[in-house]
Amino acid sequence: FENLEILGFRVLDVQDFGIFGRRDFEGRSAIFIINNIVMWNLKLTE
Repeated sequence: FENLEILGFRVLDVQDFGIFGRRDFEGRSAIFIINNIVMWNLKLTE
């Protein structure tokens, strides 16, 4: 799972982020979630 693709984004360290980027919404995990939500919304509006 080292190169798991989530919503078109590559997660290099799945254990750090959790499979869906959720780890108590702290640190890089929270940033990862926010970036994915923003980019996913941008893809929907294209």
